[in-house]
Amino acid sequence: MSAGFSVAGALFAFWIMKTNGNKHLFKGVVYFVLMEILQVVQYSVIARDIDPDDPTLSAMEKSPQCQSSMNRFLTFLGLVHIAFQVRQIFAHTNSTS
Repeated sequence: MSAGFSVAGALFAFWIMKTNGNKHLFKGVVYFVLMEILQVVQYSVIARDIDPDDPTLSAMEKSPQCQSSMNRFLTFLGLVHIAFQVRQIFAHTNSTS
């Protein structure tokens, strides 16, 4: 699903630049397209050895997939992206061009 949103969002961003050139709207759409792309990549390193119905800290600490540097890095990027979502939204809310 995230891959589909990524493609649709990228096409929408391209359409925005071709039709009205609204840079603020373009940047907002691209920001959320990047979120979807990040989620697609994160799905490739998700820990499949953890019970999704009962994830425990102990199980996560023992999981090689949870402890991988790639998983940790992608999780950090996800947190940073989420932290700046509000700023991204309000930066372009009152923009007219």
